[in-house]
Amino acid sequence: MDGTAEPKLELMKSRMFDLRLLFDHFIPGLPGSAVEFPSSLTHAGIMSQAKELMKQKPAETKMLLQIFGIRNEEGMARALATYTLVLRDVYDRAKGNAFDNRNTYYKGSDDDLKLNREIKRYQGEPRAAEYARQLSAPSGRITKPVLALNSHGDPVVPIEGTNYYDMATQRAGASHLFVQMWVEAPWASYKPEEIRRALELLAEWIKHGRRPTPGELSRS
Repeated sequence: MDGTAEPKLELMKSRMFDLRLLFDHFIPGLPGSAVEFPSSLTHAGIMSQAKELMKQKPAETKMLLQIFGIRNEEGMARALATYTLVLRDVYDRAKGNAFDNRNTYYKGSDDDLKLNREIKRYQGEPRAAEYARQLSAPSGRITKPVLALNSHGDPVVPIEGTNYYDMATQRAGASHLFVQMWVEAPWASYKPEEIRRALELLAEWIKHGRRPTPGELSRS
């Protein structure tokens, strides 16, 4: 099994599964759950319902935004909709729930002891968990320069995912061929000049061996 499989499974659990689980706990009302997915679920439908529910629970919404590092209600709704459909796809393909939170201690609420007494607990199914471990577990064994460009404010695809890829390249002895950079943007919607600058840096690296400095992308 690839060494990055466990971290990726943990990222899916801590980001996707836990976000839906905690949202349902503090702001109930969305159809289904983290392990139940009605066939009528749609991305637009989940977003719309989540926004309406958050209006009714402003304090709980603020708390969840802080816990998951999401900027606003729009970002929360987008993340919930995308993650719920991803969880449903994994559940259907794996033939069961892949995520186990029986030993998870949740933090960041106004009363963590109360939260952990009351939050729903689920046992992961071994066969389903094994399937999820095999999902896109990269080896990090790259042979040519790779520059990853991320959006600092993207609520759906957080930069943490690329951190795991960086770890994979280090284990594979290829970290010298990987650079992560980011821009300030609310979503994964890059400006033309940002894409152009990233491509220029990658071209310089490939042609002249000038490895870019990891970090925030400069336009010049």
